[in-house]
Amino acid sequence: MKKEIVINRMFTGKYLKDNLGHEAINLFKTDDGRHFIYLNDVGTFGKEHVEKDGTLKIDKVLLVKPIGNNAVEVVALASGLTMCYDPTLSYHENVERQKNLGRSIRYSDGRIILAIYQGSAQQDINVTFEADKVLTPIKPICIEYCPRENQKTDVDHRIDYGNDVIPLKETKMGHDLKNYVVEDTEDYKLLKKITEDSSLWADTLQKVSKETITDELPTTYMDICGASYDENAFSNAFAHFMRKYPQLVSDWLEKASPEQPFYPRCYFQNPKLPIFSVYREWAGSSNDEKGRADILLQCTDMQWACAIENKLLATLSDIKYDKEGQVESSQLDKYREIMDSTFGDGAPALRFVMLLLPDYHPLLRHLDKTPYMRSADKSGRKLPAEGYATLSGYIVIKYSQVLAFLEKYAAKQPYKKDPNFLQFVDSIRRHSRPTDDGQYLDMMQRLRENL
Repeated sequence: MKKEIVINRMFTGKYLKDNLGHEAINLFKTDDGRHFIYLNDVGTFGKEHVEKDGTLKIDKVLLVKPIGNNAVEVVALASGLTMCYDPTLSYHENVERQKNLGRSIRYSDGRIILAIYQGSAQQDINVTFEADKVLTPIKPICIEYCPRENQKTDVDHRIDYGNDVIPLKETKMGHDLKNYVVEDTEDYKLLKKITEDSSLWADTLQKVSKETITDELPTTYMDICGASYDENAFSNAFAHFMRKYPQLVSDWLEKASPEQPFYPRCYFQNPKLPIFSVYREWAGSSNDEKGRADILLQCTDMQWACAIENKLLATLSDIKYDKEGQVESSQLDKYREIMDSTFGDGAPALRFVMLLLPDYHPLLRHLDKTPYMRSADKSGRKLPAEGYATLSGYIVIKYSQVLAFLEKYAAKQPYKKDPNFLQFVDSIRRHSRPTDDGQYLDMMQRLRENL
């Protein structure tokens, strides 16, 4: 019999938008300390994975989450599997079997699994396997799928995971959320090596309760409106609060630019009179639809102008890398070109571009090693940007930096009495984490509510 290792992708798909994913149980023990595994996407597998004598060919399950184009990170390893779903039985026999299991498997001090999944688009299969062990990796492990024909593989994860990347030579990521890797193949040998190395794994999973699920995000109006990853919605919100609270922008620019005279500092002689204007989708004198800056800040005395590009999900277009893998040029150059063509050789003399990125954005892996931004004038000098990274010479602001700054104001007047401002601050938290665990965090929040 040829054994199989299943790669089971979790925390992905449209089903999770409005439902609690059944894979939520995979990372918790039951009340009596047992482990159950749900195999995506509907909990089933084919009878070809069972021998005629009823022996299960599937030896282990690698539970993984997506981390980018054509790559996943290993979350857990399940072994010692017993079938809860049996593909050799009829549909009705399996449904009856699942009902019995659904009433007997209990989490969080006696809550049956059927009750936990109430309110979701209920499926007939609740658990696929019982596992003797479910271990978690001691350090991150990445699996890189074999690219499909004409597919470009994003290799940014190689920078993050280094030698802990497992490059599969035959297994391709498909629409199905699981892959069966069969013994005697090169890919099986690669996976067997890591799954049998006890130094890579630890027994860390706990029983589930409302108290143990602490990794969750507050629900904000962005979530309610389905705009958690909407770049335009966030750009609109940034522009709105820049107009409403110009002093925030003043303080931000002052704190973000400690060295005179390279960065603009805003001073308010009349607090009611903002000394800069805020524009959305600014194209200057250009008619190029693709050359619009998300936000433009322009000082009213024409001393400076700043274009802000908010890249929540999308990457930069027209990127060119140098031999060291650093970004040499990109679409950001177009914004400076638009400012130059709009303002000419006159004021504002200082023109610069900021790139606003969530902390998990792959572009952060290509930051320049030297903390300088390109000159905004014709002199060719470089301007210091202490404490801030740069990309292709342009200053980069991470969402976590914005969050840390705004949190200080959220407890002060008038901000703490503005519910919209407080909601906006909370909405930034999702994008201030080192990895994009949005769907996982949403799932944990739904699970906590259902316990």
